[in-house]
Amino acid sequence: IASGVLDAREKTNGGNIPIQLDYIMSDQEPAIVGTSRVTMTSASQLQSAYETFMAAGIENQQITVFGWSRDGFVNREPYNLNLIDKGSMKAFFASVLEDGNTIYLYDDYVWTSDSSKRIMYNRDVAKSLSRLKLTYTNRSINGVLSDLSLVYPERSLAFAEADSEYFAELGISGLSLASLGNQLFSLYDGENHSRSESIAYYQQLAALY
Repeated sequence: IASGVLDAREKTNGGNIPIQLDYIMSDQEPAIVGTSRVTMTSASQLQSAYETFMAAGIENQQITVFGWSRDGFVNREPYNLNLIDKGSMKAFFASVLEDGNTIYLYDDYVWTSDSSKRIMYNRDVAKSLSRLKLTYTNRSINGVLSDLSLVYPERSLAFAEADSEYFAELGISGLSLASLGNQLFSLYDGENHSRSESIAYYQQLAALY
């Protein structure tokens, strides 16, 4: 608080404490060829849910939208910039902001998998100081195994910089960057780099949003 990183009190927006609401718009499931998108929450349903809470007196809403890209939600980060139902979603964003509330889109520039269409394994997936790729096997809540990898912080920043203009044009409050606050690692890319160097890249990334 003394250094200005945290505020002394939460945003109250007229005296009402904030409520955090997360929505999943879509994901992908296996199909005969590749995958197909499964819709969970449409843009009109997001707007309806928002208005229902507002009408019930829950006026201080902080909203995060998952699966907003046609890539879906699980293990495809960083997502392609392909917002579902862009016109309706932009109208929804505007209505939330006009009420003094906040709207964030979830993305992850720290972790990725081979399901991401934007990642090049040799260029983007980081190596540890032992010169091994930082890839781990993850078991999902329903038992599906997948390989998750850490992205070089320099490449994380490059992806985020490339995407920043697109997100600014959408008029959202920012991005929800869950892994940025709890994942830090040293790495090798021809020479050794410390965690403090990774922090510097992540601070630049966070400042974009």
